[in-house]
Amino acid sequence: MLYNWSCPDTGSSYRDITIIHSLIAEMSDRSGLAAVEDLNTVLNTTLDEFVERHPEVLIIDDSTTLEEFVKQYVQDHPSDKSVCIFDLTSVLVQYKTWFNVFGDVQPFYAMKCNPNPKLMDLMCSLPGMCVDCAGVEEINMCLSRGIKPDHIIFANPIKSVEGIECMRKNGIWTGTVDSIEEVQKMHDVLGEDAKHCRIVIRLWVDDSHSIIALGSKFGCHLSEVRGILNQVQLCGMEAVGVAFHVGTGNEDQYAYEKAVRDSAEVFKMAKEFGFTMTLLDLGGGWAGDLGNDKFENPSLTSVCGIIRDAVKKHEVFSTEGFRMISEPGRYFNNNTVSVACKVLNVSKRGGRTVYKINEGVMGVFHDLILCDMNFDVEPLVEGEKHPASIIGSSIMQKDVVLSNIDLPEMKVGDIILFKNIGAYSVSLTTLPLRRNQDHVYIVRRSSLCQHK
Repeated sequence: MLYNWSCPDTGSSYRDITIIHSLIAEMSDRSGLAAVEDLNTVLNTTLDEFVERHPEVLIIDDSTTLEEFVKQYVQDHPSDKSVCIFDLTSVLVQYKTWFNVFGDVQPFYAMKCNPNPKLMDLMCSLPGMCVDCAGVEEINMCLSRGIKPDHIIFANPIKSVEGIECMRKNGIWTGTVDSIEEVQKMHDVLGEDAKHCRIVIRLWVDDSHSIIALGSKFGCHLSEVRGILNQVQLCGMEAVGVAFHVGTGNEDQYAYEKAVRDSAEVFKMAKEFGFTMTLLDLGGGWAGDLGNDKFENPSLTSVCGIIRDAVKKHEVFSTEGFRMISEPGRYFNNNTVSVACKVLNVSKRGGRTVYKINEGVMGVFHDLILCDMNFDVEPLVEGEKHPASIIGSSIMQKDVVLSNIDLPEMKVGDIILFKNIGAYSVSLTTLPLRRNQDHVYIVRRSSLCQHK
């Protein structure tokens, strides 16, 4: 048996459960976890309690490969639906790696990347985890899972009137803006309550070397900052910091250095209007490479060093109370989800074998439309490989998952496993295709306290 349907009996195995819970409460109000001596015990306890709340989560042995699990699962549960496997242990690995590398840079999880309810249950239970929300539904989901209002940043610089009213209703006062008009809109909706707002200015930075660039839509230029600060002052709000986003997969090693330099200029401008900024939001776009067994990530460590060196160059960041936050999304999700797809049809065209599967670009591969999606393809059959392509199940001409790949010969009903597909995949799936997905949640046995 490769997996266990039952939830573990955890109640009597924790000698120090009260101490652990007090640690969790303490950590939830801290940006760094370095002072906690037994972080593993705390996080394993968190995961154990998550499994207790969700007995449908499957516990698998560490020795069981993902491929072995999928083969067993589809054999036990025959269906024409695709199967999305959420590896929740990888979330803890990324969480530990983040604090090991970044220390006191508090993560605000970008939930738009993957707002799956069970995933959010786990994310919201992690000590010190905050959330970057882009809309009302996301805010409500976080609040219903116990996230405090001051642990949420409304990081959409173009908010709806409903969204602004939601801020007031729930006491969520930290939000980003990138225009004079957004500041005025917030004031018009909030009236006297606008005085509670903690405004973070979204700054345009050079993201021309990134795979996914956001600068054409979001961010104000340095030349526009004084106008925004003036409007914030006129509306009786408080400007507390700067946010930027260098884009996803930015290949410019100096991108963060330049972004920090420009942010320092905004901090200086803020002083002209009587504001003392203390918040630097490093944005998202972090690669989702999984941390190793020592919770190390060389590429993340390199970027962290660049950022810290850049911050040290600017005295304006030495203000008392200064802190850095970030909005990782892909970082937590890329390795979390794998999708098992069934071959629906096999045909030959132009010397190439075409495999039609029960997914497509309107489903988990929607990110193909947005960028060059990077994932691993693992057919669960062996054999000599031949030129092939994989197409989706819709009638759309552009529903092509992979146009040129070498694959072993497969037949209808065989399974192709797509790994590293957790970011902007399930969340972008259209509703009709979402109904054709099974979601399966797994944790590794060693992640649970009583199985260490």
